Amino acid sequence: MSKVKIVSIRRNNTSTTHPKLATHRRFYNPKTAIVRREGSRAVDNMNFSLDINSKIQKGDEVFYIQDIVDVDDLKGIWNFYGNFRDESGYEQDDYYTGNYAIPECYKNGDLDDLYEPNGRFRGYYTTKCSTDSEDGLKMIKQYENQDNTKIPVFDMSNDFDIYFWLKWSDSSGLSTIIDFLNDNSSVNKGLMLEQDNDNDRIKLTVNDGTSGTPNVITTPNSSTANFTDILIRVTRIDGTFKIFLNNAEQTLTGTAAYDGDLNDYNNGSNTHDYFYLFKRYNRSTSSFVANTGASTFIPQQLRFYNSSLPDDESKKIFISKPQKMTMKFGGNVWKVNEGMSKEYKAVAFASKLFNIVINPALLSSDPSDSAVSRTGVAYTDGKSREILADILEFVDGDEYIKFTEDPSSDPVQYAQGSLNASGLFIDLLEFLILMKSEDLYFTVLPRKTLIIEAYLDSNYTISNNNFELIKHSYDDTQTANYIECIANTSQETTDYSYNTGNISANSWGSWRIFASNRGDAVVDFIVSITDDSGNDVPFTSSDFPSGSAYQISEDKTQFRVYNGTSSTINWSPAKVLFVSSFFVGVSHNSKQIKSDSTSIAENGLHAKTMIVPQVSDGINLATFGTRYLDRHKDVNQRVEVLSNSLVNSLHIGQKVGVFYNTKKIYSSIDTDGISTPLQLKVQSVEWRYPESITKIELGENEFDSFDVAKSEGDSSRSVNAIVNVPQGL
Repeated sequence: MSKVKIVSIRRNNTSTTHPKLATHRRFYNPKTAIVRREGSRAVDNMNFSLDINSKIQKGDEVFYIQDIVDVDDLKGIWNFYGNFRDESGYEQDDYYTGNYAIPECYKNGDLDDLYEPNGRFRGYYTTKCSTDSEDGLKMIKQYENQDNTKIPVFDMSNDFDIYFWLKWSDSSGLSTIIDFLNDNSSVNKGLMLEQDNDNDRIKLTVNDGTSGTPNVITTPNSSTANFTDILIRVTRIDGTFKIFLNNAEQTLTGTAAYDGDLNDYNNGSNTHDYFYLFKRYNRSTSSFVANTGASTFIPQQLRFYNSSLPDDESKKIFISKPQKMTMKFGGNVWKVNEGMSKEYKAVAFASKLFNIVINPALLSSDPSDSAVSRTGVAYTDGKSREILADILEFVDGDEYIKFTEDPSSDPVQYAQGSLNASGLFIDLLEFLILMKSEDLYFTVLPRKTLIIEAYLDSNYTISNNNFELIKHSYDDTQTANYIECIANTSQETTDYSYNTGNISANSWGSWRIFASNRGDAVVDFIVSITDDSGNDVPFTSSDFPSGSAYQISEDKTQFRVYNGTSSTINWSPAKVLFVSSFFVGVSHNSKQIKSDSTSIAENGLHAKTMIVPQVSDGINLATFGTRYLDRHKDVNQRVEVLSNSLVNSLHIGQKVGVFYNTKKIYSSIDTDGISTPLQLKVQSVEWRYPESITKIELGENEFDSFDVAKSEGDSSRSVNAIVNVPQGL
């Protein structure tokens, strides 16, 4: 038995009928594995080793699966976290029909009466399926072979186990939960699981095709309830069915002893290559049956096993904290080393996505969504979600699912300009996230789901009771409390003449505003200043230069001339040639300075200059500066902890309570020494196998070479790094 396995897939791209079946799919128990999920900080990666006889090659897809129970007989697992994709390695996915190509997801707290503020799934997003009047989910059924028998991956010919965490709301009739039942008169085989709302009980229908009459098994009345998280377990052990609700075995009505083969082998057409969730499906008419779904289903996790799990394993599924994902990694092998074993290095699929270069050649056709307006790479209308979806239509054959928290009031506006989407996809992604008022992060799940969501509070607490404290520090490397933001505006060169007026000997003339063809300007640099005889006037930083010279004000809006001669001068005309980009004669400048005086007083000056190529107007630039300052003005704590077990319930994006009293890590402490945990964000997770070690970074990521490469501008402790004086060229 193993709680860890690696799946390798080599695609056969020549198949057009069923590409996911046309693969070399192999399963391995690794000798060693180190898996790192980095979140928004870096691309996820995995190092692992296998027996020397392993068949994995450079370029193959590899997936790492890790669970709280044995994974050897795991044939399907869905966590419904922003997608309906199977994480068992068999890819029994949603067929993407009907209303659920992009799931409607909510964070806990946005589900009204279905929300339990302190419930099991606090700190998780939830997929809400309204199937009363809409279609259910059509799920691909994979097969172990492709001959005439076509044995399903999830084999119901012998013992098996099904676990389903979910909740629902309905008032009457039967609500289909799982439909494997092909009740075509020529077949009559399969299994169907339903909620009998009239009697508050579970109904199980099974048929092995030997009789036209199906076998019906039910739990006692009033054994289930609406609006409540419930774990339904249906298992067949030694030919006898059992049903458990929240790990409690039910007294069944009907014939529980039923050892018939429930597999549907009549697979002559694609209509039999699927099973269905949340609504009954008529195989004869190839359509969903009306009024067979609940008004709302909230699925949390579904598991299939080709064996019946022992009671102690089953109990773990019930009592353990929920998982965001069972598959912890998905990517491509980029390096193979051979020795006594084979050692592999793999990088996540997100590496390709993040490094996609957005350019007119990529966005070669018009947007498919009418809510988006785009010319080339310039967006003049569209919300963040819509823009990302438009771009992803051109990436990786549209394999990525686009789930973001719905930006109902998107702060990105384009009335004063356009969004320049050119450049790396990750840079645009970071910009759009920063422009949201919520504290958001992004990650890519192993099955190619782009997640953009808010950090959510959970019920999880980290202390010396469950984790060893490795590091604790205050990191100001990414702190910024004085920010100069510069928009992506085009430069112009201005050549104009002016009369200096009378300037006394060895004296400064009056300050004059730079005047461009478009109004008052903020100068980028002086090309030249010449007197009325055409002689160059040099720049000086001295208030008492030895000869004639010029200076520029600190804000780069004005200049003045020094008369270094022994007599009064009046240069007419003096000529000034300068380059400028930013104009102060409009209400929203395309250069913005944002600062936080409180942070400066407490932490000292942390200054940064930032070029923001995505925008060309002051409105969005001001929003960017404000958001960036809010996120980075404080000096944050960084905590690193270690568990001597493989922790599956913690994931990037959670807020957890952290307290270590001896290290003074807490939010507050009362007179009795009772501490209130400090709320910190999970930033990265690392699993090590077979050591069974989990390392977690919370709060602020440790600054390393990646962060240096990703730095958005030159950071300095001195304002001189920000307000530098151009030295004429």
